[in-house]
Amino acid sequence: MSNETKTPPPDPSDPNWRRLLLELRVTLDDQDAVLQDLLRKERHRDLGVREAKRLYRETRDKLRSLLAHAGGGDGGDGGDESGRDPAGSGGSPAH
Repeated sequence: MSNETKTPPPDPSDPNWRRLLLELRVTLDDQDAVLQDLLRKERHRDLGVREAKRLYRETRDKLRSLLAHAGGGDGGDGGDESGRDPAGSGGSPAH
């Protein structure tokens, strides 16, 4: 048995929980739209590569923020969103 305290399950009737789920859903839908656009043939795309990358990073960061707010952590790598060392040591990112 673990000595860790178990977090009770979220209350679905809590407005904050519903808001979090709605934000997650909208962000996932936005990210899906960007990825669907990137998978189209070049001549059928609505977004350029730069804009798609920017929007993808924006939604990725939003998802990380929402999950961290919900108790999901930062991914455990200790780096910022770009994978760089936050201390700026100049070392290469660990991938």
